[in-house]
Amino acid sequence: MRNDLLALGDDDLAGMTNLGTVRRARREVEDGQVSLQLSETADGTITAKWSDGPVCTIQGGATLAGGRCTCPAVGTICRHLLRTVIAYQRGNQASAPSGPWDPGAITDAALELALGRPVLEAARRGMEEGLVAEVVRSRKPVVRFIGSDLAVRFLVPHDLRYVAADMEGVERDRLVAMAVLAFRQLAPDRMAGVVVSGGQATDPAQAVQAGCAVAWADQVLLLGAAGVPSAVLDHGRGLEEGLRRHGLFAIAELVAAIGSDLAQYRAQDALFAPERLAEGLGELHIRCDVIARPVLDLPLPLVRGIAPGRLGERDAGRFIGIGCAGRVLRRSLVLTSLVQDMDTGSLAAVIREHADPAEGDPRAAHLLAGQGFAAGVSLHAIAHGTLQSSSCRREAGGRLVLGRGRHAVTPQGFAWERLRDPVLVEDFAELRARLSALPPPCLRARSLCGDVHVLRVHEAGPAAFDPVTQTWRWRIQDAEGGVCDVEQTYQLRIAPGCAALAAALQGGRRQLFVAAEIRLRAGQLVGLPLSVVFEDPAGRVAVMPWCDDAAPGMGPAAASLPSVRTGALVELEALLCDVVVDGIERAGTMWGRLLPGRAQALDAGGYPRLAAKVMELHAVLGQRGERADWHPESALPLVQELAQWHRLALDTPDEPSWKADTADA
Repeated sequence: MRNDLLALGDDDLAGMTNLGTVRRARREVEDGQVSLQLSETADGTITAKWSDGPVCTIQGGATLAGGRCTCPAVGTICRHLLRTVIAYQRGNQASAPSGPWDPGAITDAALELALGRPVLEAARRGMEEGLVAEVVRSRKPVVRFIGSDLAVRFLVPHDLRYVAADMEGVERDRLVAMAVLAFRQLAPDRMAGVVVSGGQATDPAQAVQAGCAVAWADQVLLLGAAGVPSAVLDHGRGLEEGLRRHGLFAIAELVAAIGSDLAQYRAQDALFAPERLAEGLGELHIRCDVIARPVLDLPLPLVRGIAPGRLGERDAGRFIGIGCAGRVLRRSLVLTSLVQDMDTGSLAAVIREHADPAEGDPRAAHLLAGQGFAAGVSLHAIAHGTLQSSSCRREAGGRLVLGRGRHAVTPQGFAWERLRDPVLVEDFAELRARLSALPPPCLRARSLCGDVHVLRVHEAGPAAFDPVTQTWRWRIQDAEGGVCDVEQTYQLRIAPGCAALAAALQGGRRQLFVAAEIRLRAGQLVGLPLSVVFEDPAGRVAVMPWCDDAAPGMGPAAASLPSVRTGALVELEALLCDVVVDGIERAGTMWGRLLPGRAQALDAGGYPRLAAKVMELHAVLGQRGERADWHPESALPLVQELAQWHRLALDTPDEPSWKADTADA
């Protein structure tokens, strides 16, 4: 039995040829357009004689790429060979390999035989020099090397001839060998995890630099954006350089972002967002705390950050849009079009921030998304199309900046089967295992793209609208029965887009893909959609709530009830916004009047410990006029803790179990 041929799926075959050829071959076999005589010898040689003339032979011990066909096609895997594989799989479905397996079980002897001893030795040297990789044992095990856009996926159990890697030649072989060695470092009882080689102990100099970053952030909390002098900003720029020299790249990015926010306030920029400043300060304290006191099983290289590559270079690029996301801030709206680099497979973000008008109502998101900004290109066009740029620059966190060169956007057909791993997800269980093994985003490599994935939908359940939370909810499944819950909450700024999605969900069209930011809630995948692709008689259409005002071909939009989303943690955010603007040193009587009410709201919302911390802060600040020896530093630990909780809350779903059981974690 040819287990190698039985293990190959359509996506694997498409990677060897192209998706169109695979589809045509499958259609010809399944529709009975051709017939064949199929035979298999004892040594595994398969011969297929097709009724339309070609004869295909795949010798025993040879791969599909080594197959031969009598058709005129030369130097490629023709569709007749693909038909042979598909027909062979249909006749032997019960024998197809299934279930997760471990490439780490591949022996050194097998590696040397397939790749050569010099390659294996080079891979061992690479492991000793140090790497950080995500490892997932599954039906198609995968290794993703963090810090580079490289991945290795094993397509056939224990067969190194069928490996998809993002490199060619000798470097590809070395990458494959390193992937096998990485699997060996993952504990046998774990399905997924982060593997670190080359040591991860904190350098004493790094701990000192992290302490300097904390001291600088504490100055910001004490003085506030309104009171920070130029000397503090200058010190931050010098600190950023020192952090990078010592390998604390994530901390350096946070210091740079905080400094940029402070500079915006000093310039009276309308785009200044205190909530963004509060989040940056909270994340900085979280990362520096872990660096100073390492946590078991938490990979420190992720916390410190990985050296960025190819940043600031101007280059041409091709990108395919997968959706649009947005965030409403106090005085602005941030819109982001997510794209996949068609050459590397990595995600990038094209971002535009729009200040709200000083008077009148802010503009709807779809109107802002339709505004042209680089050679007339708009975020709406990028999200719905394919972008070709002659001048673009990649920045830290995955931000894509379009230069002054030529940019063109063409419509796409949403053939997202062609999207590359790890953006495209076919196996929800594999994604759940991967996310379960990773720390929260505030302790990973900083990224503007978040945990965004395109989920291939095998079946979708009916959508239901919750009038209490103003949220549409529905469940999607993959081909193996894995599930993911999708939730779209109504917001006033995207009312037309929400109505368009509601109309599409109620229209009865088949869902093909959901691009979403994925989170884990009690071990279950939850997706916040950026776009949903539907099958329409006129072709595939995508509905993107953050940039659309109508669903093409879906009929009139359904009405939704306007709502203002509030929550207990909104009170915590408001408190921290006051702190980062005014500073602890200028905490006045207004704070004293507001803190009890905010503590009450947190307690009523299910956060009793946070409410107690707020009341403790209220008591400390109340001593200001009563004690001559009072100093603002006495309130600093409480503010630090609240800022860290606020940042963690952004990464953790708002679940009652989380509120009650992990408040002291």
